[in-house]
Amino acid sequence: MRATKRALLTAAIALAGFSACSTPPPILPEGTPYEPPLVEVVVRDLMPTVSMDASVVVSPEFSILAPSTGVVSAFAKIGSSVKAGQKIAAINGTSVVSPVDGVVVGPLVDSGEIVPQNLPIIAIRYSGFALEGAPNRWMQATLFEAEIHGRGQLTYGSEPFDCAALVPSMSTEVIIPTDKADLDYLEVPVYTDDLRWICLVPKVVTVNTGGTGVVVVTSTVAKSVVAVPVNAVSGRISSGQVMLLTHQGLHLVDVKLGATDGSYIEILEGLSAGDLISSMAPDLVAKRPR
Repeated sequence: MRATKRALLTAAIALAGFSACSTPPPILPEGTPYEPPLVEVVVRDLMPTVSMDASVVVSPEFSILAPSTGVVSAFAKIGSSVKAGQKIAAINGTSVVSPVDGVVVGPLVDSGEIVPQNLPIIAIRYSGFALEGAPNRWMQATLFEAEIHGRGQLTYGSEPFDCAALVPSMSTEVIIPTDKADLDYLEVPVYTDDLRWICLVPKVVTVNTGGTGVVVVTSTVAKSVVAVPVNAVSGRISSGQVMLLTHQGLHLVDVKLGATDGSYIEILEGLSAGDLISSMAPDLVAKRPR
């Protein structure tokens, strides 16, 4: 019975890619419990893509994110009109510009504050149409990449178009003044916590209010990187862990992580192309001894 088990395991490992290696394939010790299937560490291109259903919105307000960590200052005046490429704030003295023509709604942080990268710092209103949608949460990190490109398509419209900009949307909440004599409500822009994003439609595109569409976003391509399926890794940002197969069996190893396209994730350190790992991520609740 043991001989049969060992023969089947050896055959499975050979099919996974070790049959082409010059060294003998690793074999799990007798009595090792059943493990998930193995997957090979490969070299491949990564092209993160996000697709989301969207609805047409009118004159949307959106936020500009801090491009880096630093001190924010030099906010544009509330209510002022700005052109695409015009300075609307600064981070450590470096200009932050508006991606489109719009009107400044107002700052979202105080001037002189130290803000982290990707924090919304100022709100802009776009005088036009947009497609607004919310991607799956596990794909939203792609939208914070430094270089993203969005294309929209109206359900009953013409051909697809490039988004004038792809930006996080804004919402407004009504704050009732503590002074009951003051009957005016104050609308304050706040960053939406459900991470809805909007594709600003170029003004040359004809749009009908109440319509729907789809937005597809791609980010910078990572070429020829060492990668593994995301489901095989515990962790998604900076560092993680996998179960690596060696001649002594499966062992927990630390890896440094890079870009991901939602299906595969880049391995910067810890694995090499051709290694075999468990297809199931390590259990973070009850880690095995290393």
